Formats: sequence, structure tokens, C-alpha cells
Amino acid sequence: MNFIEKIMVIERLDQLIRTHATGNPEELAKRIGVSRSTIYEIIECMRNLGAKIEYDKQRQSFFYRDEMQLYLRYKNKNDKFSSSPRN
Repeated sequence: MNFIEKIMVIERLDQLIRTHATGNPEELAKRIGVSRSTIYEIIECMRNLGAKIEYDKQRQSFFYRDEMQLYLRYKNKNDKFSSSPRN
């Protein structure tokens, strides 16, 4: 998986986590088109970036413990950072 593909997986995973729609790890891996171990690698990467991701066994879905927003983009060096998220 190249860098761009990983970014796309992170963005898709973020969307599913925010909506509590990941399903269990096997379902999530199938939905996104990666292996179960890759799901855990990506989640660990997201955690290292500050995401507080947990798993709800009853709902069988990953979720953010705190309200989180993923920001991933370039900005002009002279521009102030905008608070609007990239969707």
C-alpha cells in the first residue's frame, strides 16, 4: 500500500469511526478492502497522531472516546490555518 492509499484508508476509517459504522474488525477490513492486521496498524497510526480510538464490544464498532476531527492538507506558508475540516 503506497502513501496515498494509506491516507485514503485513514480518511475512510475516520468517517466510519465518526458514524459508529465500522462493524467488527473483520467486517471493517472487508469494507475497506485491507487485511485485519492492516486495520490495526492504521488504528495504531491514528492513535499515535492523537486519536482516542476505542472499541465497543456491544455495538461492535470502533469509536472516538473524545470528539475528534481529522485534518490533513497543505496550506500556504503565509496563510493562517483555517478551522474548517477537509471532507
